[in-house]
Amino acid sequence: MGLFTSPPPRQKPPKVPSDTVIPFHFLDDQLYAKALILHLTYRFDGVLDVGKLKGALERLVELEGWRKLGGRVREGENGRLEYHVPEKYTEERPGFNWTHVEHQMSINEHELASQLPRTPADATGPVLFEDPAKFYGLICAPSTPRHIDDWLYTDTAPLSIHINSFTDATLLSMNCGHYLWDALGQASFLQAWIALLNGREADVPPVVGYDKDPFDKVGTQVQPEKYILRDSILTGWRWWLFVFNMIVELLWYRKQEGRAIFLPGSFVNNLRERAIASLPVDSEGNAPFLSEGDVLLAWWTRLTTKTQGVRGSTPVLIMNVSNLRGLIDEALPPGAAYLANATMVTNTHISAQTLLDQSLSQTALQIRNDLRTQRIPEQAHAWISLQKEMDKSLGRAPMVGQPGMVFHAYSNWHRGRFYDVDFSAAVVGGGKGGRPSYINVTGLENGFSTRNSGPILGRDGKGDWWMHWNLRAGGWGRVEEELRSLGEGPKKEI
Repeated sequence: MGLFTSPPPRQKPPKVPSDTVIPFHFLDDQLYAKALILHLTYRFDGVLDVGKLKGALERLVELEGWRKLGGRVREGENGRLEYHVPEKYTEERPGFNWTHVEHQMSINEHELASQLPRTPADATGPVLFEDPAKFYGLICAPSTPRHIDDWLYTDTAPLSIHINSFTDATLLSMNCGHYLWDALGQASFLQAWIALLNGREADVPPVVGYDKDPFDKVGTQVQPEKYILRDSILTGWRWWLFVFNMIVELLWYRKQEGRAIFLPGSFVNNLRERAIASLPVDSEGNAPFLSEGDVLLAWWTRLTTKTQGVRGSTPVLIMNVSNLRGLIDEALPPGAAYLANATMVTNTHISAQTLLDQSLSQTALQIRNDLRTQRIPEQAHAWISLQKEMDKSLGRAPMVGQPGMVFHAYSNWHRGRFYDVDFSAAVVGGGKGGRPSYINVTGLENGFSTRNSGPILGRDGKGDWWMHWNLRAGGWGRVEEELRSLGEGPKKEI
């Protein structure tokens, strides 16, 4: 009888009258934030005291403002999502999900964990490691949510901590929906957690935007027309042609693969120094400023554009996700933690042929100049104003560019200093190994493609850089060939 019957529909849990209801902030209620699931795994080459970690985190979610971390996700009467924050966290309704697996062996003896990337001993150029998704079995527990519905149809907290303990190492995984925060929101969380581990509760920063969206008034005084790239917004038939091209890409090349990419500090420094040296100085003899991020974006976009066979007049868009913290102080005052999303996008338009023909330094300078003109307070207000306008009229966020473009989306996390987080206070016996030696970043898309995108994690404790990237399946072989050529013959002109 049950052979042809459908399983009963999932039932949403009843609302708890004593919960505090907080509507999702505008930037947390975007499509990408609700679709993407983030998995970050920190490898520590020391044994961390799991009891200390959990105790400090239990204290953190009881502090004013920080309680929001345990708010259950519900759908409001208007269809918008909202947090329902329990009046008190209990064993039945904890402020976070906590799972722990203890392995009575060295991490080097574990079949999967032993394959996690390690800093190459003598590398002078970039090194590719396997897809970070390969380590999914270590990243989360079977009960960890994998879709927004897993929160809507259960009474589970947004944040899941999963720990693998070995006799000589610890893997600490943080799993959540992107709706919970962006990279700098997570960085604030880590610093607060560490402060409590060290007994410095006074150093835990206050939280801004607990129950009110600080961006409610942002953009109200600046018209959307002020956005500098307003004429490049994809609308009408241009938008639908872009969507069609994306669908064709994803149907024709159904699979994609990610890689963790190691970049020696000497390689990045040399790349930047040569780029700056090749640019003319100003009238006072000062060289133009280029950051490591500017140069890496230019270098990696050119390399992947070349290896994917993109040529001629094909438009290329370099999307640089920028943070609004430190830019709109009236919304996000300095010194406060903002546990949510606060980003905008700066865009660089270039043709594939120009990208391949001109020097890397010229592309890096174009990226820097676009950042200077687009990431300013007026443009941030105009961008938010435009987002609100399009969300209301079209139900989606703005997208700039051309219908037939190839775009590369970067998120530079270096400002979060993730490799500098110091959990030494939790190291058993007070030994070394309290800073991460590797950070694994992966996630679930749930219909939102992350192809041609990824984070630049930043510089590690040894001065080397790490980034992660997603490409069409089969595309990494050509990337490897191009990287190998970097070490052969004379240095290429940049």
